[in-house]
Amino acid sequence: MSANLEFRLEAAANDRPSEIEQWPYEGRVVDLNKRIILTVGMAVDANVLIFSRIREELKSSPPAQAIGAGYDRAFLTILDANVTTLFVALILLTVGSGPIAGFAVTLSIGILTSMFTAIFGSRLLVHLLYGLKRAEKVWI
Repeated sequence: MSANLEFRLEAAANDRPSEIEQWPYEGRVVDLNKRIILTVGMAVDANVLIFSRIREELKSSPPAQAIGAGYDRAFLTILDANVTTLFVALILLTVGSGPIAGFAVTLSIGILTSMFTAIFGSRLLVHLLYGLKRAEKVWI
């Protein structure tokens, strides 16, 4: 077995990500995975905000109104968080180079797609599930 392969296996077995990232080519895959995980985390955060606002609204209004009000109340919070993150990604893109600029591009694409799907995609699905019928109770 070559020394390079032994180093890789030892680093993977001992779970040392800093050494794993130093591998040629494979480090790029690990870096891409980190970018995707960050993007998914941001998307989950937006949906958690939306559904917690809907849950708050359900205490004082019927389900149809609570869904609309929950999305409306969560929109500004999600917009603020995502615009701030996009601003930081723009700074990283202009100042950074190489992997930093790649991270900024991936982060920007992820933020824009997660914001679109959280606000419009999940709202469409919720309205399809609960809007076509008169909902007596919303399971959130």
